[in-house]
Amino acid sequence: MPISKKKENTLKFQREIKKLFNEKKFGEIIRLLENGQKDYKNKQLLMLLALAYDQKALSLKEVRKRKENQDKALRLYKKLLKQYPNNKEVLLGLARVYLHQKKYNQSLRFYKKILMKWKNDESAFVGLGNLYFAQGSYKKAERYYQKALGLNNKSIINWSNLAFVYKFQGNNKKALKYFKKAISILENKKTREKSRVLDKFLSQLKSEKEKLEMRT
Repeated sequence: MPISKKKENTLKFQREIKKLFNEKKFGEIIRLLENGQKDYKNKQLLMLLALAYDQKALSLKEVRKRKENQDKALRLYKKLLKQYPNNKEVLLGLARVYLHQKKYNQSLRFYKKILMKWKNDESAFVGLGNLYFAQGSYKKAERYYQKALGLNNKSIINWSNLAFVYKFQGNNKKALKYFKKAISILENKKTREKSRVLDKFLSQLKSEKEKLEMRT
């Protein structure tokens, strides 16, 4: 059965938004979604808008503007939470924004709620790792990053998170091993996908690896 023209346009728009996310063009995503041209009742588009506000906030240096964008993200996620109280992506969104605001107890509450319902969720494990890393609790961060890696050992993020946590614990040998693995996966990904974001991340990982090689 052929899909309707409206659904086809929505899918095309979502692909366009995904491309902009990959390029980290969050301001452009917000402009497109706020133009009033799209269906604001679409749950997926509302979540994308909330995520765009949160990610844009991370790129802003001015505290006031950063908070404004985070507050907009929170309002959208809370609105969605009323309609979809058990939606994992909404709960993850709230946990992430609170983490970025350094409201660790509120972030922890949502991550725990996710794991009560989805006991082995990679995103929640990564989020908890990030939460403990931000607080300097590197052993706890390591534990959750390892849980995430156990679920997905092809993730660049999972390998690089552990590389950084070992570096901060002073375990240079292990950090180097994990940086090398992350670089290997990323270089393989780059042969299939061209992106300035990937180039920048690869450059960062290689720089970290070279620094550690000089120490070991």
